[in-house]
Amino acid sequence: MTTSFRVKTGCLTCRGRRKKCDERKPNCTGCTRNFLRCDWPELVVNKDGVLKAKSGTAEAKAMKTKLPASGRRQTPAQLLVFAVDLKRPITVEQDLPPSPEVTFESTVCEESITEDTADRSLTLWRSLTASFMSDERPTLLTPHSVLLLQHYLEDTACFLVPKIRTRNPFITQVLPLAYSDDLLMHAVMSLSGTHLSYQQKDNLDVQLATRKHYSLLLRGLRKAFADEAKQPCSERSLRLLVILVVLCHVEARTIPLDPFITSFELLREYETFGIFLSCGQGLFETIPKICIFAMNRLAEEEQSYICSTETQQEYDELVSTLLLWSSPPVDPEMIEYADAHVTTGEIYRQALLMFVKTSMCGSVVSNPKVITELQGHIEVITDAMPIVNASPFATVLLWPLMITGSCITSPRERLELMKRLEHTEIDVMQVSQAASLLRLLWEDKDERAFGPFGLHLIMQKHNIMFSMA
Repeated sequence: MTTSFRVKTGCLTCRGRRKKCDERKPNCTGCTRNFLRCDWPELVVNKDGVLKAKSGTAEAKAMKTKLPASGRRQTPAQLLVFAVDLKRPITVEQDLPPSPEVTFESTVCEESITEDTADRSLTLWRSLTASFMSDERPTLLTPHSVLLLQHYLEDTACFLVPKIRTRNPFITQVLPLAYSDDLLMHAVMSLSGTHLSYQQKDNLDVQLATRKHYSLLLRGLRKAFADEAKQPCSERSLRLLVILVVLCHVEARTIPLDPFITSFELLREYETFGIFLSCGQGLFETIPKICIFAMNRLAEEEQSYICSTETQQEYDELVSTLLLWSSPPVDPEMIEYADAHVTTGEIYRQALLMFVKTSMCGSVVSNPKVITELQGHIEVITDAMPIVNASPFATVLLWPLMITGSCITSPRERLELMKRLEHTEIDVMQVSQAASLLRLLWEDKDERAFGPFGLHLIMQKHNIMFSMA
């Protein structure tokens, strides 16, 4: 009879699962196929100069299991790897004994908050709870974590999209996923904590809780992106995108414009198209186009003050697009806010016309005709504001108000805008930062401190990173 010897040169993950390993490095085929973390023993040189696996490493200990007193095994437990289709998750069998000393939870998370613990807890799916969770649940991380979740439900989520609460995707879509995905829940907690920390500036406990959630979020994302870079997976990419949709509301963007954002045509085939931009479909994709136009116009101005034929043609096309725009149909669930829907789109159109006209002037807006036209746009926006203020669409007015404020020269109109920003029901940090930025713009004596370019100039002068998300 042939005697078979168990190979001990495979990865720790396959050895722990008692599966054959092809020893491909850095990730063996088995771990790659099952989306598992592929750990290898640490190699050391023995006294004979031969490389051998170091015994007693933390990784080796983590993969060991103990048999119960009876020496018998029960039915293998299952580790489920994250998949978008929760009804048909990918399964990976792993033999785990019924000993109380060794459970699935203790194998995944044996310590409180360490880098290895965070990585494991954010990579494996739990069949027992049908969730993507760790022992260190975000809602129990600190005594104030539940408060952050409550604040998100009652306050923060309502400012993220102009929808009624029952149709708000940050509540109806994001939260159910977050309850079974701790990394996404940490993102939710971080966003809510950032908002609540602004409202309760003296509450150090809330600030500390927010930092803990944010720290674990970044640690988990670092590991998740590393895994995605090693072995791309569409399911993992989708999960990361959902997390980043929440996280993008926390930090300002500092990287250049992505070329694909100048058109939303690729998104129209999805049922979710229009959830965020329902009142201004066709307008929001014009913003990056005007940004690029403004940058090209400034570069042209540095070389020669004369406007080229190509620039004039592009300007005419942008203005024509804005003038011909019409409001899209209102969503059925927002029918009671139909007037606000149409008015919000008109406010954005007026602000975009101001944006493109000031951009055409370059770094200095001194043409009396342009200034007169800008005043006409300001008056239209001012008259339209009362219709939108009492609706969910008020949450997306900060950008057009900043464009409008940058072009206001009347002290009375400036005072009215400042009162609107300081006494708004939308109590978020971005509104306060917007008011401070406008004050700096109005106080600056530089002739370039006017319009959207003036905002850019002031942000550079005072080293301000401002996000209006």
